[in-house]
Amino acid sequence: MTVDPSILPGLLLFALELLALATVGYIVARVALRQRNDLAALAQGMVIGPALWGLCVNFVLYVVPGLAGALVGWGVILALGAALARRAPRTIRIPARRLAGFMAAALAIFWAMLAARQLLKIPDPELHLGLAAYIRAGGWPPITPWNPDMPAYYHHGVDLLIGLLAPPAGPNPVFVTELIGAYVWTGFALVVATALQQRGGWLGALLLAPLLLTAGTWTLVGSVKIANLLQVPVPTDLQTVGLRDSLAGVYWPEVATRWPSEYAGSPSNIWKPPFVLAYALT
Repeated sequence: MTVDPSILPGLLLFALELLALATVGYIVARVALRQRNDLAALAQGMVIGPALWGLCVNFVLYVVPGLAGALVGWGVILALGAALARRAPRTIRIPARRLAGFMAAALAIFWAMLAARQLLKIPDPELHLGLAAYIRAGGWPPITPWNPDMPAYYHHGVDLLIGLLAPPAGPNPVFVTELIGAYVWTGFALVVATALQQRGGWLGALLLAPLLLTAGTWTLVGSVKIANLLQVPVPTDLQTVGLRDSLAGVYWPEVATRWPSEYAGSPSNIWKPPFVLAYALT
């Protein structure tokens, strides 16, 4: 596996943005939503943070468009997190070992989902990437990219996140889409796992965990056979092939059916980040 060093600063900045939003989301979950379970609050924070920031920026852009509006949104969301943290500092404390364990699990799921997602292309790229670029350039409300006179009657919340969270240099919008897709799926998986752990214990969470790594389910469940729902990507020889081939190209059990389309054969449905984010928020 090779890495272009030129994108590393941008990747680091993007990771810090997601970490800051997850931190604010965790504080909101603990203080405002009164979530007492440490792990559940961390998982919920991964979802709440970006969604809350995007909602805030959605209103700010009417007054301050583009990246300037994104900065105003950052100021609002960080001020909210700081105010809640000062209000209940003891509530947000978490043991270091528990935090480290959660982060290790999150990174493992993120790695698997990002590698699996790389098999596919972005659906409706002219809409999603066009809207993200238009919002980033200061256009608001969004318009249809190929018809400036037509408002975009299309879901664009995640496109707002992609356009305004993308670093100024480094990963391009396509890569940022991949990263956000894997991130929101990781948050969704951890929200489900912690909810199962709260209600049924760790055994129930582990037994149902494969459902979060299924091949081509969720919105496309009618396109696949039940026997193929538990296929998961597994690593092979990391020394001789890249991460994409080693993790995303091998399934166990082997896929024995012919997929109706490339989308129906997607490992997990993270090629539609809006759907996954909606699942997690619900």
